[in-house]
Amino acid sequence: HREHLRAYAKSYQTVRWMRELGTRYELTLDQYHARSERQNFLCKICGSDERLVVDHDHKTNKVRGLICHSCNTGLGYFHDDVSSLRSAIGYLGYNNSVVVELPS
Repeated sequence: HREHLRAYAKSYQTVRWMRELGTRYELTLDQYHARSERQNFLCKICGSDERLVVDHDHKTNKVRGLICHSCNTGLGYFHDDVSSLRSAIGYLGYNNSVVVELPS
């Protein structure tokens, strides 16, 4: 009985996700699979082989590509602001080149 409920929940999530592809992104399942295949099923940002999510421009709602959930969340935290992302890259570069000795 539990397995039946789990299977139902998973199929419901899949149907809901497929509906969202169409209504939110105007993307069919075939188009999603074709994009995934063109990217070798890898995230366009980090190259991860995690399940890919649809990344879109929040102003125009146009699909930019497929990326992993972690990268999508990261972009979201930066509000898709290129200037902030450049600052973060500079910060990481600076802090990776500075050696800090910690007291023992």
